[in-house]
Amino acid sequence: SLKVRGSWGIIGNEKISYYDRYSRVQSDLLAVLGNPDAPLPAASYGKNGNPDLKWESTTQTDLGAEIGFFKNRLTGEFDYYHRKTKDILVELSTPGHLGNGQGQKVRYNAASVLNRGFEFNLSWKESSGDFNYKVGILGSTIHNEVLTIGGSNSGIDSLLIGGYLGDGRPVTLSRVGLPIGAFYGYETDGIFQTQGDLDAYPHASQAEAGDLRFVDMNRDGKLDGLDRTYIGSPIPKFIFGFNAEVEYKGIDFSFDFQGQTGNKIFNGKEVVRPDPYNFEKHVFNRWTG
Repeated sequence: SLKVRGSWGIIGNEKISYYDRYSRVQSDLLAVLGNPDAPLPAASYGKNGNPDLKWESTTQTDLGAEIGFFKNRLTGEFDYYHRKTKDILVELSTPGHLGNGQGQKVRYNAASVLNRGFEFNLSWKESSGDFNYKVGILGSTIHNEVLTIGGSNSGIDSLLIGGYLGDGRPVTLSRVGLPIGAFYGYETDGIFQTQGDLDAYPHASQAEAGDLRFVDMNRDGKLDGLDRTYIGSPIPKFIFGFNAEVEYKGIDFSFDFQGQTGNKIFNGKEVVRPDPYNFEKHVFNRWTG
Protein backbone atom coordinates (compact mmCIF):
# COMPACT_ATOMS: atom_id res chain seq x y z
CA SER A 1 0.00 0.00 0.00
CA LEU A 2 1.03 3.60 -0.59
CA LYS A 3 -0.60 6.76 0.71
CA VAL A 4 0.71 10.24 -0.09
CA ARG A 5 -0.36 13.19 2.01
CA GLY A 6 0.27 16.89 2.36
CA SER A 7 -0.92 19.82 4.43
CA TRP A 8 -0.44 23.56 4.79
CA GLY A 9 -1.74 25.94 7.41
CA ILE A 10 -1.24 28.98 9.63
CA ILE A 11 -1.84 29.07 13.37
CA GLY A 12 -1.70 32.09 15.67
CA ASN A 13 -0.42 32.56 19.20
CA GLU A 14 -1.39 35.38 21.56
CA LYS A 15 -0.45 33.66 24.84
CA ILE A 16 0.99 36.70 26.59
CA SER A 17 -0.27 38.99 29.31
CA TYR A 18 -3.26 41.02 28.19
CA TYR A 19 -1.69 44.10 29.79
CA ASP A 20 1.55 44.03 27.77
CA ARG A 21 0.05 46.46 25.27
CA TYR A 22 -0.65 49.11 27.94
CA SER A 23 1.65 51.43 29.86
CA ARG A 24 0.92 51.09 33.56
CA VAL A 25 1.06 53.03 36.79
CA GLN A 26 3.18 51.68 39.63
CA SER A 27 1.38 52.24 42.94
CA ASP A 28 3.61 50.54 45.55
CA LEU A 29 5.74 53.66 46.05
CA LEU A 30 6.36 56.21 48.80
CA ALA A 31 6.80 59.98 48.50
CA VAL A 32 8.32 62.17 51.23
CA LEU A 33 6.16 65.29 51.66
CA GLY A 34 4.99 67.78 54.27
CA ASN A 35 6.45 69.66 57.20
CA PRO A 36 7.72 67.79 59.05
CA ASP A 37 8.71 65.30 56.33
CA ALA A 38 6.66 62.11 56.23
CA PRO A 39 6.48 59.17 53.84
CA LEU A 40 3.13 58.97 52.07
CA PRO A 41 1.65 56.43 49.64
CA ALA A 42 2.41 57.43 46.06
CA ALA A 43 2.17 56.33 42.45
CA SER A 44 4.19 57.06 39.35
CA TYR A 45 4.72 56.00 35.78
CA GLY A 46 5.66 52.30 35.87
CA LYS A 47 6.14 49.98 32.90
CA ASN A 48 5.97 50.85 29.22
CA GLY A 49 3.45 49.06 27.05
CA ASN A 50 3.57 48.35 23.34
CA PRO A 51 0.31 49.28 21.55
CA ASP A 52 1.65 47.85 18.26
CA LEU A 53 1.68 44.21 19.46
CA LYS A 54 0.15 41.62 17.14
CA TRP A 55 -0.24 37.87 17.12
CA GLU A 56 2.70 35.58 16.60
CA SER A 57 1.98 33.33 13.61
CA THR A 58 3.35 29.99 12.44
CA THR A 59 3.08 28.77 8.85
CA GLN A 60 3.77 25.07 8.32
CA THR A 61 3.97 22.81 5.27
CA ASP A 62 4.05 19.02 5.56
CA LEU A 63 4.63 16.43 2.84
CA GLY A 64 4.57 12.74 3.66
CA ALA A 65 3.92 9.16 2.66
CA GLU A 66 2.72 5.97 4.34
CA ILE A 67 3.82 2.57 3.01
CA GLY A 68 2.97 -1.05 3.70
CA PHE A 69 4.67 -4.19 2.34
CA PHE A 70 4.39 -7.97 2.85
CA LYS A 71 0.74 -7.79 3.91
CA ASN A 72 1.58 -4.80 6.12
CA ARG A 73 4.15 -6.65 8.18
CA LEU A 74 6.52 -3.84 7.18
CA THR A 75 5.01 -0.38 7.57
CA GLY A 76 6.49 3.06 7.49
CA GLU A 77 5.78 6.77 7.56
CA PHE A 78 8.00 9.47 6.08
CA ASP A 79 7.46 13.21 6.45
CA TYR A 80 9.12 16.49 5.55
CA TYR A 81 8.13 19.57 7.55
CA HIS A 82 8.85 23.26 7.00
CA ARG A 83 7.74 25.51 9.86
CA LYS A 84 8.26 29.27 9.93
CA THR A 85 7.25 31.37 12.94
CA LYS A 86 7.20 35.14 12.55
CA ASP A 87 6.43 38.09 14.82
CA ILE A 88 7.70 36.07 17.79
CA LEU A 89 6.58 37.67 21.07
CA VAL A 90 9.63 38.39 23.26
CA GLU A 91 10.29 40.64 26.25
CA LEU A 92 13.29 42.90 25.62
CA SER A 93 15.29 45.28 27.78
CA THR A 94 14.97 48.96 26.94
CA PRO A 95 17.35 51.91 27.44
CA GLY A 96 17.13 53.58 30.85
CA HIS A 97 16.37 57.00 29.35
CA LEU A 98 12.92 55.72 28.35
CA GLY A 99 11.97 55.86 32.03
CA ASN A 100 10.77 52.29 32.07
CA GLY A 101 11.65 51.45 35.66
CA GLN A 102 14.52 49.35 36.96
CA GLY A 103 14.77 45.91 35.32
CA GLN A 104 11.49 46.33 33.42
CA LYS A 105 11.16 44.81 29.97
CA VAL A 106 8.80 45.57 27.10
CA ARG A 107 7.13 42.97 24.88
CA TYR A 108 7.84 43.17 21.14
CA ASN A 109 7.17 41.16 17.98
CA ALA A 110 10.88 40.65 17.75
CA ALA A 111 11.93 37.88 15.36
CA SER A 112 11.18 35.08 12.92
CA VAL A 113 12.55 31.52 13.14
CA LEU A 114 12.66 28.53 10.79
CA ASN A 115 12.41 24.85 11.74
CA ARG A 116 12.61 22.16 9.07
CA GLY A 117 13.54 18.51 8.82
CA PHE A 118 12.59 14.93 8.05
CA GLU A 119 10.76 12.41 10.21
CA PHE A 120 10.47 8.66 9.76
CA ASN A 121 8.85 5.75 11.59
CA LEU A 122 9.48 2.13 10.47
CA SER A 123 8.12 -1.03 12.09
CA TRP A 124 8.09 -4.79 11.41
CA LYS A 125 5.61 -7.18 13.02
CA GLU A 126 5.41 -10.96 12.81
CA SER A 127 3.11 -13.65 14.19
CA SER A 128 3.73 -17.38 14.50
CA GLY A 129 1.16 -19.32 16.50
CA ASP A 130 1.14 -18.05 20.07
CA PHE A 131 4.29 -15.97 19.52
CA ASN A 132 4.09 -12.38 18.30
CA TYR A 133 6.66 -9.65 18.11
CA LYS A 134 7.05 -6.12 16.76
CA VAL A 135 10.11 -3.89 16.41
CA GLY A 136 10.32 -0.28 15.31
CA ILE A 137 12.67 2.65 14.80
CA LEU A 138 11.90 6.32 14.44
CA GLY A 139 13.80 9.55 14.08
CA SER A 140 13.55 13.23 13.32
CA THR A 141 16.08 15.76 12.05
CA ILE A 142 15.91 19.40 13.10
CA HIS A 143 17.34 22.44 11.37
CA ASN A 144 16.67 25.55 13.47
CA GLU A 145 17.67 29.01 12.25
CA VAL A 146 16.90 32.61 13.17
CA LEU A 147 15.74 34.39 10.00
CA THR A 148 15.16 37.95 11.19
CA ILE A 149 15.42 39.99 14.37
CA GLY A 150 13.65 43.32 14.74
CA GLY A 151 12.78 43.38 11.05
CA SER A 152 16.43 43.07 10.02
CA ASN A 153 18.04 40.11 8.26
CA SER A 154 21.56 41.56 8.19
CA GLY A 155 22.70 39.59 11.24
CA ILE A 156 25.32 42.25 12.05
CA ASP A 157 23.75 44.40 14.73
CA SER A 158 20.51 42.48 15.30
CA LEU A 159 20.67 40.02 18.20
CA LEU A 160 18.85 38.88 21.32
CA ILE A 161 20.82 38.08 24.49
CA GLY A 162 19.54 35.73 27.20
CA GLY A 163 20.18 32.57 29.20
CA TYR A 164 21.38 34.37 32.33
CA LEU A 165 23.41 32.56 34.99
CA GLY A 166 22.95 33.04 38.71
CA ASP A 167 25.58 35.79 38.76
CA GLY A 168 23.85 37.74 35.97
CA ARG A 169 26.08 36.73 33.08
CA PRO A 170 24.29 35.86 29.81
CA VAL A 171 25.33 32.71 27.90
CA THR A 172 23.03 32.63 24.86
CA LEU A 173 22.81 34.85 21.82
CA SER A 174 20.20 34.64 19.07
CA ARG A 175 21.52 36.06 15.82
CA VAL A 176 20.41 35.78 12.20
CA GLY A 177 21.83 32.61 10.67
CA LEU A 178 22.35 30.80 14.01
CA PRO A 179 20.01 28.53 16.00
CA ILE A 180 17.75 30.36 18.43
CA GLY A 181 19.26 30.54 21.92
CA ALA A 182 22.72 29.56 20.67
CA PHE A 183 25.50 29.37 23.27
CA TYR A 184 27.91 32.27 22.96
CA GLY A 185 31.23 32.53 24.76
CA TYR A 186 34.94 31.80 24.71
CA GLU A 187 36.55 28.76 23.12
CA THR A 188 39.18 27.08 25.25
CA ASP A 189 42.55 25.70 24.15
CA GLY A 190 44.07 23.87 27.07
CA ILE A 191 45.48 25.17 30.37
CA PHE A 192 48.27 27.60 31.13
CA GLN A 193 50.96 25.33 32.57
CA THR A 194 53.68 27.86 33.40
CA GLN A 195 54.32 31.58 33.69
CA GLY A 196 56.04 31.30 30.31
CA ASP A 197 52.75 30.12 28.76
CA LEU A 198 51.00 33.14 30.25
CA ASP A 199 53.59 35.57 28.91
CA ALA A 200 53.40 34.10 25.40
CA TYR A 201 49.62 34.15 24.92
CA PRO A 202 46.83 36.76 25.42
CA HIS A 203 45.02 36.28 28.71
CA ALA A 204 42.81 38.02 31.25
CA SER A 205 44.63 40.25 33.71
CA GLN A 206 43.88 38.00 36.68
CA ALA A 207 44.85 34.73 34.92
CA GLU A 208 47.45 32.47 36.52
CA ALA A 209 49.10 29.16 35.75
CA GLY A 210 46.42 26.49 36.01
CA ASP A 211 43.68 28.64 34.46
CA LEU A 212 41.94 27.87 31.18
CA ARG A 213 43.48 29.36 28.06
CA PHE A 214 40.85 31.14 25.98
CA VAL A 215 41.30 31.47 22.23
CA ASP A 216 42.13 34.90 20.79
CA MET A 217 39.57 34.52 17.97
CA ASN A 218 40.29 37.80 16.17
CA ARG A 219 44.06 37.51 16.71
CA ASP A 220 44.46 41.09 17.86
CA GLY A 221 46.84 40.11 20.67
CA LYS A 222 44.40 40.72 23.53
CA LEU A 223 41.56 38.84 25.17
CA ASP A 224 38.26 40.71 25.43
CA GLY A 225 34.57 40.42 24.62
CA LEU A 226 35.26 40.55 20.88
CA ASP A 227 36.80 37.07 21.14
CA ARG A 228 33.51 35.43 22.08
CA THR A 229 31.99 33.22 19.42
CA TYR A 230 29.26 30.68 18.70
CA ILE A 231 30.05 27.55 20.75
CA GLY A 232 27.05 25.30 20.13
CA SER A 233 23.29 24.94 20.26
CA PRO A 234 21.01 23.37 22.89
CA ILE A 235 18.73 22.16 20.07
CA PRO A 236 19.49 18.58 18.94
CA LYS A 237 20.15 17.90 15.27
CA PHE A 238 18.67 14.39 15.46
CA ILE A 239 16.14 12.76 17.80
CA PHE A 240 15.78 8.98 17.60
CA GLY A 241 14.06 6.02 19.20
CA PHE A 242 13.85 2.22 19.14
CA ASN A 243 11.11 0.01 20.53
CA ALA A 244 10.20 -3.68 20.65
CA GLU A 245 7.27 -5.79 21.84
CA VAL A 246 7.19 -9.55 22.45
CA GLU A 247 4.05 -11.53 23.36
CA TYR A 248 3.55 -15.24 24.06
CA LYS A 249 0.29 -16.76 25.25
CA GLY A 250 -0.91 -13.58 26.87
CA ILE A 251 2.40 -12.71 28.52
CA ASP A 252 4.03 -9.65 26.97
CA PHE A 253 7.20 -7.64 27.33
CA SER A 254 8.07 -4.29 25.75
CA PHE A 255 10.79 -1.67 25.97
CA ASP A 256 11.63 1.73 24.50
CA PHE A 257 14.89 3.55 23.98
CA GLN A 258 15.12 7.20 23.04
CA GLY A 259 17.88 9.75 22.65
CA GLN A 260 19.17 12.80 20.88
CA THR A 261 22.44 14.00 19.44
CA GLY A 262 24.03 17.10 17.95
CA ASN A 263 23.23 19.44 20.84
CA LYS A 264 25.34 20.99 23.58
CA ILE A 265 24.69 21.35 27.31
CA PHE A 266 25.92 24.40 29.21
CA ASN A 267 26.86 23.60 32.81
CA GLY A 268 26.27 26.96 34.47
CA LYS A 269 27.45 25.75 37.88
CA GLU A 270 30.93 25.10 36.48
CA VAL A 271 31.11 28.76 35.44
CA VAL A 272 29.71 30.42 38.54
CA ARG A 273 31.47 28.25 41.14
CA PRO A 274 33.66 25.57 39.57
CA ASP A 275 35.67 24.42 42.57
CA PRO A 276 34.74 25.70 46.07
CA TYR A 277 33.07 22.41 46.98
CA ASN A 278 33.96 18.84 46.07
CA PHE A 279 30.43 18.07 44.94
CA GLU A 280 31.60 16.28 41.80
CA LYS A 281 34.28 13.63 41.43
CA HIS A 282 36.11 15.37 38.57
CA VAL A 283 37.18 18.10 41.01
CA PHE A 284 39.59 15.56 42.53
CA ASN A 285 41.50 15.57 39.21
CA ARG A 286 42.08 19.31 39.27
CA TRP A 287 45.25 20.85 37.84
CA THR A 288 48.12 20.74 40.31
CA GLY A 289 51.11 21.87 38.26
